[in-house]
Amino acid sequence: QNEETVGKFIKESSQPLFERLMSIYESKDNIPYATRRGDFLYNFWRDETHVRGVWRRTSLEEYRKSNPEWEILVDVDQLCKEENKSWVWRGTQVPDLGGG
Repeated sequence: QNEETVGKFIKESSQPLFERLMSIYESKDNIPYATRRGDFLYNFWRDETHVRGVWRRTSLEEYRKSNPEWEILVDVDQLCKEENKSWVWRGTQVPDLGGG
């Protein structure tokens, strides 16, 4: 069944589109999507420096800048080193503090 599906949908002509989409997906120029809670915008971020990720926050005013400053709340990579454990980020629950 897989071969039949691949044969119908994967064509040589789709390779340029596939490569373009992969380049976008793997781009280092990611936009930091943030969730607003109270006066802050929160974001979980991964990059080459923070392989496991950092949970961070910034103000709306700062977020609007081309290169905003972020306050790191949890650095999962650093936590792994300090506690000699393999931590994995599973998300967070932040109470709605109003203001938005």
